[in-house]
Amino acid sequence: MSFTFSDLCRRSESDYTLLQQRTDTCSLLSGSYEFPCRMPASCYPQLVFLGIHQRSGQYTIYTRPHVIFRNTCTPIFYPPRFFTSFSALTAYLNDMERLLYSDPEK
Repeated sequence: MSFTFSDLCRRSESDYTLLQQRTDTCSLLSGSYEFPCRMPASCYPQLVFLGIHQRSGQYTIYTRPHVIFRNTCTPIFYPPRFFTSFSALTAYLNDMERLLYSDPEK
C-alpha cells in the first residue's frame, strides 16, 4: 500500500477498516504496519514511511524519518502520538490534513 498523506486522510470507512486490520495483524507479530507515504509540500522530507502500531488497544502513528512542518519547523508525529482507538487516530488524520494543506496566506 502506498499513499499520499491526503489520500490516507480521505480513505473510506472500509479502507480504514482494512488499514486497522493490517495494523492489528502486524502488531500481533510484534511489528508495525508501515508503508511509503508522500507528505505535502509543506513538509520535509516529503517521501517517508508512515507507520501505525497497536498495543493494548492504543494506536501510535509515526514517520521514518521524522517529518517537520516547514512553516514552523514543528515536528509532525514526533514524539509519536498515542490514540485510545483507531477512530480517534483517523479523526486526528483528518485534522492534520486540514492543517498541512491549508493556505498559510489566509
